[in-house]
Amino acid sequence: MQTVIASTPHRVSLAGGATDLEDFYKHHGYGATVGIAIEPFSHVIVMPRRWDDSNIMLRYSKTVEVSSVDDLGGDPAQSAVKAACKFVRIENGFELTSQSGTSYKKGGSGLGSSSSFSVSLLHSLQVFSGSIMPTVELTYDQRINVKCKLAEQAYYLERVLLGQKCGKQDQYTSALGGINYFKYNSDGSVEIVPINLSLENRLRIEGQLHLFYTGIHRDANSLLTVQAAHAQDNSQSLLKMRSMADDALARLLRGEVDFIGELLAAGWELKKTLDPNISNERIDRAYNGAINKGASGGRLVGAGAGGYLLFSIPPSKYNDVKRFLREEGMQERPVVIDYEGSRAVKV
Repeated sequence: MQTVIASTPHRVSLAGGATDLEDFYKHHGYGATVGIAIEPFSHVIVMPRRWDDSNIMLRYSKTVEVSSVDDLGGDPAQSAVKAACKFVRIENGFELTSQSGTSYKKGGSGLGSSSSFSVSLLHSLQVFSGSIMPTVELTYDQRINVKCKLAEQAYYLERVLLGQKCGKQDQYTSALGGINYFKYNSDGSVEIVPINLSLENRLRIEGQLHLFYTGIHRDANSLLTVQAAHAQDNSQSLLKMRSMADDALARLLRGEVDFIGELLAAGWELKKTLDPNISNERIDRAYNGAINKGASGGRLVGAGAGGYLLFSIPPSKYNDVKRFLREEGMQERPVVIDYEGSRAVKV
């Protein structure tokens, strides 16, 4: 066996968030989101141990060595590796290193880091075991099929095996890469519409979107549990959010990109109606101040309550907005779109 390195991007959602929860789409025909895969990546490296060493070693925020996957489970990262290994049917004799750095910290970033890690974990283990070929050896159609399979497996890992409350947009956006519209049908199937833009419009999107970290960690699972429990009560807001994703698809396919700020702002107002804990005084102050300084729109990415604020900012107003948010203690992360999605190589 050879060493395998799998890398999977994170994501931001432009529209439709929370309609990817089964509590919504199973009762309302379908859900829909528009998402963008972005840097940074979750990297998972799997390498064989010596022929006479059947132990398992994990390296993430700490180093753990056990004799069997059954001995794993001391924290969320170990639980994920244990469940993934049993799913792939790898029992021992390997070393696994995660270099994502954000996957299973307390709270979350809102960039889909847990799902990015799940996809990389499953991708690396299956290439290591030989059940999936390295990305470079696959045709284009085979790559798409593998990525869709990985997205569904990652959702199953998180939702069923680990018992987390989550939707499907994070896994699909990270696995597929690029800019996509996803339709979540009531039977659980997912339809994908790639949004292929001109180079000029790709650069315009990257040029107007900016992420700023609020410094607040939050528990996405708890937030999504509340939102799922109130999906029927919030159905009117969620239906509007779904319509916004449908409309965004049509406009993006026509080559329009200047409406994204307006889209983010409208989606943020609807998202705040889902749960009073989605925003707070610090987030409201930063958001309103950025709008006053010239941002055309924005929203918290992810489940809410912390993580990153995503803004659409005209270039002429960028310095003013950045200066204000820096004074609020928020650091910027550039938005760089990744168009490849999850990939794995043998070295």
